[in-house]
Amino acid sequence: MRLTQVLISTFIVLIVSGCGQTEEASHGPVHDDLAALVYTDYTKETELFVEFPVLQVGESSRFLAHLTYLSDFTPIEEGVVDVELRQNDQLKARFRVNSATRAGLFTPVINPRAPGRYQLVLSIKNDRVNSRHDLGTIEVFAASEQAKVDQAEVPGDITYLKEQQWQQPFATQPATEKALRLSVPAFATAKAPADQQATIRAPQSGYFFPEPSVMSGSTVERGQKLGLLVPRAESDQDLITLQLELADYKAQLALSAQEVERLTRLVNNGAIPKSRLQKAQSDKTHLANQVEATQARIGQRQMGKSGGGIALVSPIDGKILMSNGVSGMYLDQREVVYEIAAQSGRWLELSVPERFSDSVNAISGSWLDSQNGMVRLDSDNAQVISRRLSIDEKTRTFSVTLGFDPKVWNPMIGSTYAAHALLEAKQNATAIPISAVIRQEGKDVVFIHSGGETFERREVTLGIRDGSWIEVTDGVQVGERVVTKGAYDVRLAALGGEEIGHGHAH
Repeated sequence: MRLTQVLISTFIVLIVSGCGQTEEASHGPVHDDLAALVYTDYTKETELFVEFPVLQVGESSRFLAHLTYLSDFTPIEEGVVDVELRQNDQLKARFRVNSATRAGLFTPVINPRAPGRYQLVLSIKNDRVNSRHDLGTIEVFAASEQAKVDQAEVPGDITYLKEQQWQQPFATQPATEKALRLSVPAFATAKAPADQQATIRAPQSGYFFPEPSVMSGSTVERGQKLGLLVPRAESDQDLITLQLELADYKAQLALSAQEVERLTRLVNNGAIPKSRLQKAQSDKTHLANQVEATQARIGQRQMGKSGGGIALVSPIDGKILMSNGVSGMYLDQREVVYEIAAQSGRWLELSVPERFSDSVNAISGSWLDSQNGMVRLDSDNAQVISRRLSIDEKTRTFSVTLGFDPKVWNPMIGSTYAAHALLEAKQNATAIPISAVIRQEGKDVVFIHSGGETFERREVTLGIRDGSWIEVTDGVQVGERVVTKGAYDVRLAALGGEEIGHGHAH
């Protein structure tokens, strides 16, 4: 057992300091040569790995309690540790240390006064956690008895010390029974909702002068001026030409109005057929529309500071995704100047190969790998916007579009991903995080954390994958803890790698 590795220097320090124990603690000599017991226990907040000699009346047993935060698998460096012996829910003895011997290690000394069977409880309390580890029933032997250990050997032949676990990226997680969902491959494209995006184009050829504060990434409001387009001087659509056109249309409209009045009198007198009046009225209406349209175009040009410029404004609230507006740049008519998208929603269009067309109505979510990690969209955070029930002739795919809030995930509009379209759920699957699986010699392998510093290599048979989880059909049981971070370092430890961390220094 590891107790043979304990350094004498640490024992001397503890004997001198008394370990900060309460009055129940013994101050007699510590006997570390007795047979040892080893326990590994978990609460929601902490992991305890503890070794200590069997408990015997009149003999002091030093506990080597390694305590780890499960939130980040770092050593607990401070706190009060209590070891309690209880019978029938009654406290019989308590032994305490008020500080760690070193990061992660607490070493209370236990000296029971009466033999018997006790409930052994170790607790740790600090500003971050308040955990209680119930280690079950333990025997305290009388002084005249031969102390013996009746404890099953921890399975596994790989040793990876706590000091190594604390120094390297490391984490474990229990295999769990989880409802996993089948999926089919898809090609995903992030989009803005159809009614929440806008493309601003140059209404005609000219020189563009953007507002100084408007650029890619800027947030704009509906009606906000984005810039000014100044038409070319030789263009037949400049302001002077439009004003001449307006004057001409107004003159024609005045003549047309007079003609309508004249023809009305003739029709009333029965001198001409009514059809001639109707034709004149139609001509008058057309000219009135021309006057109104030309006035609107002139007004649009006069919105800017320059009387000869056309003000471009945002039709929606949103963020500018693309800006083609460099001051003084010449733009052709209909050339894109800005692309704007609202920030209140996002779409993910899934393009699925036609061979999975029978599943079109079953698709209701997706998962994919992004640069920031795994993204999962399902009924908890997304909804189906549309299903295309026909095959695209060019791509030979059908599509399902999901809508979601950018707070869930905010991809860049137009970005594409290799994705998986989620289908129906599969119940009662034994699942582990995909990060626990490594390939070794052509086989899928996981490392089981069977005890505090003991690990076991297992070959596994895998089933369906659902995002960051994968089904294990053989090789792991529910509740067994698998290494999800640092599996490669455990593998090196199995090969005898000495470069991973350092040995014990208790």
